[in-house]
Amino acid sequence: STKPLWILGIAGGVLFLIQTGVNIHIGAYILDRGLSLTLSVAAITLNALFAGLGSIVWGWVCDRFEIRWIFSCVAITISLASALFISASDTPLIIVSAALFGFGIGGLLVVPPVAFANYFGLESLGVIRGVTEPFSSMGQAIGAVLSGFIYDSTGSYQLAFTSFAILAGLASIALATCR
Repeated sequence: STKPLWILGIAGGVLFLIQTGVNIHIGAYILDRGLSLTLSVAAITLNALFAGLGSIVWGWVCDRFEIRWIFSCVAITISLASALFISASDTPLIIVSAALFGFGIGGLLVVPPVAFANYFGLESLGVIRGVTEPFSSMGQAIGAVLSGFIYDSTGSYQLAFTSFAILAGLASIALATCR
């Protein structure tokens, strides 16, 4: 069926849009909140470390549970982290937000290829990934520019991160219904 193909492709693209929209601007966002350069660097570092840790954990989870629920949980994690960034104005919340976002991104790096293999089989994996990868690439290209545009237009990242939290929530719902 093509419905799962489009849901997985579009939801993945949206999540990759959020990934670059936050990751590329996280340092500037923290500085814009009036927090220190040291905290900005620490958040970026923690984000990357937790992406690595998250990829291991999400990979383990993929072998044990139904993939649509796992992919949905990745989207929920990214949504929650994006929402936390909106209200993060002190060191503990920035650290938690950055770590949680990194953990979600670790899932985004591991779960989609497993989902495509589970839904469509290994014989079709090349063609399926070829068809869906442009969604991820376009999402990554658009995310960073979109965050910058919103910041330039409003003087804040609040609208960008709020939109990202909502988009990830919608992606989560779509992925949970994908059979």
